[in-house]
Amino acid sequence: MDTTAYLTLRDDYMKAIRGRHLLDALRALQGQLSWVGNRRDRQEHESILAEYQLLLRDFQQGAESSVCQERNASLLHRTYQLGLSLHHGFTMEHTQQYRAKLWQKYADQRVQQPLEDVLRYEMDEHVLFDRLYCAAPWTAEVVEAAEELMQHPNRSEDTRATVLSAVTLSLLAVFDSTQCAWLLRQTDKVLSPLLRVRLGVGLVYIGIHHEASFSLFPHLAKSWKTWMNSTTWHDDLRMIQSTLLASAQSRDTVYEGSRLMERFAQVSELSEPQSKQTFLREMANFVAERFVDGLAGIDIAFSGFKIMHRRYAFFREAANWFIPFSVHRPELQHLVAVDAPPSDMEHRAFGTTDLYLMAEMNLARKRFMEQMQKGLSEQPEIATSESSEEPKVISLELTEEDAELLKAMRREHEHSDVSDILSEENKESRILKLTYNAYIHDTYRFFHLFTNRNEGENPYRDNLMLRESPLFRNAFKDEQILAALGQLCFAIKDYPHALSFFQHLPREHRDVRLRLAQCYHATGHYAEAVDLLEQLAEAEEDESLLRLLSHCYDALHRPEDALVSWIRLEQLHPDNLEIAESLAQRFLELQLYSDALDQLHKILYHKPHDFDALLLKAQCYLLMGRIEEAHQHFGTLLDRAPEHTDVLKHAAHSALLAGDYAMATRLYMAYLEQEQLKFVHEDFFADALESLEPVGFTPQLAIFMRDLLNSELQH
Repeated sequence: MDTTAYLTLRDDYMKAIRGRHLLDALRALQGQLSWVGNRRDRQEHESILAEYQLLLRDFQQGAESSVCQERNASLLHRTYQLGLSLHHGFTMEHTQQYRAKLWQKYADQRVQQPLEDVLRYEMDEHVLFDRLYCAAPWTAEVVEAAEELMQHPNRSEDTRATVLSAVTLSLLAVFDSTQCAWLLRQTDKVLSPLLRVRLGVGLVYIGIHHEASFSLFPHLAKSWKTWMNSTTWHDDLRMIQSTLLASAQSRDTVYEGSRLMERFAQVSELSEPQSKQTFLREMANFVAERFVDGLAGIDIAFSGFKIMHRRYAFFREAANWFIPFSVHRPELQHLVAVDAPPSDMEHRAFGTTDLYLMAEMNLARKRFMEQMQKGLSEQPEIATSESSEEPKVISLELTEEDAELLKAMRREHEHSDVSDILSEENKESRILKLTYNAYIHDTYRFFHLFTNRNEGENPYRDNLMLRESPLFRNAFKDEQILAALGQLCFAIKDYPHALSFFQHLPREHRDVRLRLAQCYHATGHYAEAVDLLEQLAEAEEDESLLRLLSHCYDALHRPEDALVSWIRLEQLHPDNLEIAESLAQRFLELQLYSDALDQLHKILYHKPHDFDALLLKAQCYLLMGRIEEAHQHFGTLLDRAPEHTDVLKHAAHSALLAGDYAMATRLYMAYLEQEQLKFVHEDFFADALESLEPVGFTPQLAIFMRDLLNSELQH
């Protein structure tokens, strides 16, 4: 079979059917029928074509428009179902997809037990999942059996959850309006948190992935609109949206975690109080950030799972990613010995993938301890030698100040944007949020890590912003929901999506303007950020606002405006030496040397030996043409830091302008050695010529010195 030819015809068919061009769709199907399909399919195709031609003739003769449209909608639906059936046959018989392998695996069982009987009588959740995942388009009998399963009192919640997940994956593979309508009907029922999460996430994935298909089915579009208008689901959609966006940019925390553990191992070596405080701050920031990210929906364990899941055959079957974890499943009986029933909150906080890995690690730890105890029991007499050295005990005595730093870990969470939002949620809502997080993390891992995954079925390759989809827009009109989502995205540093949410909020509120400005700055839209920050800075004198505004001015190459912001900062904090040093640097860059010296003298009054201030003062003298004073200051700096490259280069400039060419040569050579340069390039003196030419650094002087240095380097 020519797969390329079939797929080309399939693509032509999908374009035609989505454009509601029925005749073009039927022509594309006629081409497909030469590759796949049976006699019944060909008869259906001929029947549809004949009825459509009759419809066209009736239309030509002036038949009522509404009747023609109704008949056309019916024919479109039949055409879509025929195309769906043909594509299912092609996928199962002529591809190597995972669904096709499952189809072949249950080939004999399909003949003996149709899907509706499987739904009624099969108790094995693996078989249920597999048969639903690779199922042909649903018939009315299958719909009835599925409804019976969801309502049967003897069917467990785990079985129902498995069915919902399998139907979701089947719909992601190919859109079956009958299956989708059945899923939408489940939203009218009272569901447990587990089933509510499976259903809500599944429908969102389907809406994201098959947005274009809903316009073909008015009855589906109507049911979907009813679901969107149901306020009982709006909080769920907000949770799903935030977790989708967070999961899509899950961070790699392996490096940071290992670095923290290395620092923790060095605790006993931290003798200075300042070092101990620095370590505690690092630990507080790390834990607080990870904690906040976890609440916001980031899969902070994704990188570790990515490495570990390859070791276990458990993850080679799609069903195992979705059947709720239980050690009482037959294939997991080996984990019963280490089963420690988690609390309800813990159980909701972890998905199937995490719970399985935790159980396997507990089993490995138990076996290791048993082997170690067995080894010790077999060697009861072990020669021991007394050691004069006392065992080293690691201790960390905390002062009151250190204890406050540890409390900061809790405060970091309590005062975070995420915590502000979640603090308003009751216990039931938090459990639901954790359940959403866990399941979305499981699905995110499946779509990205499952060995036999089909990238064409991955909803994370589509647009995850639900508000931008006409299917979900009605659920995201409320300003409180938009504000909450914007805050969550901002807290996890997802600034592009945070910006999208804040842009739909009224700008009369100061906090909205501030968040917009911060998002514009973070996404590189500096001009827009300046417009908002200038308004805010006029209304209030705030250090963070002025620093952010200055950074935007720098990015827009507006140094004079940035300088004004720093002058205002100095007025707010006249004793802040860090601000004074930054202000001096900016005065220097704008050639306002007297103002720069005023700031440097203020710093040196409080810190007479501040190296950076002394270096800036020497550079200032050099740029002002006060060569002798600059030469003296650089000499002092060289005594303190003889290998500092900035000091060496500027001291060489100073010696050159002072006429001490021998000293200048030695300093330039020392600089070249520090920089490991073997040749002086033409632009070596470019900066000096630009800034020092007014005080005597001529191009000819630069040429002579460059040639002299290259001559020295050759010897």
